[in-house]
Amino acid sequence: MMTFFPLVAFALGLILGSFLNALAYRLPRKESLMTRSHCPKCDKKIHAWENIPVLSWLALRGKCSGCKAPISLQYPLIELGTGLLFAALTAKAYQLTLPNELSLNGFLWVELLLLSFAFIGVLVTLIDLDIRKIPSNIVYSGLAVALLAALGYAVTVGNYSNLIAAVISGAAFYAVYFLLWFLKPGSLGYGDVRLSLLAGFVIGWVAPQASVIGFFLPWFLALIAVIPGLLRKNVDAKTAIPFGPWLVLGSILAILFGDIFANFYLQLGSV
Repeated sequence: MMTFFPLVAFALGLILGSFLNALAYRLPRKESLMTRSHCPKCDKKIHAWENIPVLSWLALRGKCSGCKAPISLQYPLIELGTGLLFAALTAKAYQLTLPNELSLNGFLWVELLLLSFAFIGVLVTLIDLDIRKIPSNIVYSGLAVALLAALGYAVTVGNYSNLIAAVISGAAFYAVYFLLWFLKPGSLGYGDVRLSLLAGFVIGWVAPQASVIGFFLPWFLALIAVIPGLLRKNVDAKTAIPFGPWLVLGSILAILFGDIFANFYLQLGSV
């Protein structure tokens, strides 16, 4: 049973990863989501067999079947990465619920909470890297689903402590990010402030003790990423760097491993 759920989630992640690639490209360009995918170079319509996650890219050898233009490696990497992310978060949802409460309904609510955050996180990352902007409607949609999932879990198992911790954590994240945005204009976009509310909420639900790690980890990762540019003098204090991807990555790591690091730190403090 422990293996079955992550395998199903992996397959779902592969499929949704393909959809996320298309969604991240079309939303900023205001293209219809109802039309068939097409090659951005020659506008050739993509057949169903050319849309199979990862396998189609390999079969086509990374080239359009029409004009032979290169197909970005981003497409199979996002598909595979989303699949692996869904599998890891499903294993986390299983760990948080079924061994302790034997509640399949509770597990499904946690699954919705974590996978919806992963979906929004990947989408936000791709769009922020593309246009340096995080659309508010995407973040608000993710927050609505997260609230629904957290409330559904609370009602199902009769325990509201996780929901309360999530609200407190989300509010704390938002307050600090808002102050940074307000006191130092240009340091953050307001999209990052909105996203921090969602990230803090989900981290707080999973492991309240990991909220501090989840707050600082994105900044640490972003700093490491810009160090090579600083050394080469390609990056300076005025360079605009998208922070959304680091906020998402740091949050995912905090969700998966934050409680482990927090407990390890507490054990060191008690020695």
